[in-house]
Amino acid sequence: MVSKNKWQLLESVAAAHILGHKTHIKLEGNPRSIQAFKVMLESSRDLYETLNTSHVTMDVIKKKLDQKRHAAKDFFQQFGREWHL
Repeated sequence: MVSKNKWQLLESVAAAHILGHKTHIKLEGNPRSIQAFKVMLESSRDLYETLNTSHVTMDVIKKKLDQKRHAAKDFFQQFGREWHL
């Protein structure tokens, strides 16, 4: 179980990463959980970057959103928490 303070720190670092800032964090634990977190983080960043790109089609946005939704389901299964970013 991850404490509330650790979740807040993790979410802060995740938000910075999604916005394109350089971040460094070492994750420890179950490899499946770590992978679920990484995929969720990267799909969030990918969607953010896509939404901030000019001349993007709705089909591309929909594909990125579907990828993020899929990652969010896996994240929830691993952590029992919704992904808010």
